[in-house]
Amino acid sequence: MIKINQNDVTVVEDIARRILQFPSEGRYQWDCKEKTDRFKAIFGVPSIVIAAIWKLASEEAAILDITIKHLLWGLVYLKVYDTEDTHLRIVGWPKGGKKEFRKKSWQAVELIADQKNKVVCLEKQFKKAPMQNGNRSVSYLVSDMTDCHINEPKPFEPKWKLEKFNGPGLTYIVAIANYSDNICLADGPWPAATSESKCTKQALLSKIPRNEPVKVDSGPGK
Repeated sequence: MIKINQNDVTVVEDIARRILQFPSEGRYQWDCKEKTDRFKAIFGVPSIVIAAIWKLASEEAAILDITIKHLLWGLVYLKVYDTEDTHLRIVGWPKGGKKEFRKKSWQAVELIADQKNKVVCLEKQFKKAPMQNGNRSVSYLVSDMTDCHINEPKPFEPKWKLEKFNGPGLTYIVAIANYSDNICLADGPWPAATSESKCTKQALLSKIPRNEPVKVDSGPGK
């Protein structure tokens, strides 16, 4: 279990405030009730989650010469869908320019991805879940698919077509514990045209008992 204290969060928030160049007072002052929403809008997650990521990854980050600042760059890159110049403007125009931002943000993204197996664990599906006479008659997992738009592969094949965006894409499956906020499984990618039924059977149903129910939408079918 990761233990985060207020000092861990404060360190992240102080570095973020300096990067984003928010004033300490006035109309757009840093300490306000909108601060959590501001973190989510810019970095995708609240400051306490960033502090947890850093605690998980700090030893590996030291080897790669990645700091909390670079971790924040990586989160901006993931969250803000825009040009690289927009990313650079958000993070205060690093002295090393695009080359430095591109290198460090990608290293940070890979560092975040490397922590997956430390936090995504199928056994967490039972956390806080009630037992009914010792049997598993209630659902412990909620499963759904998520799609990501990608650049068009060459040559294009129908398997890449993502109906949602009318273009090429990838699809992933994510399963979350029904009684807690734990991510229990994240698998993929598959070409976007892969059926939800196939993804669910291969990535999730093959790893749990056959009689264990899972909440899904109408997508998987039979």
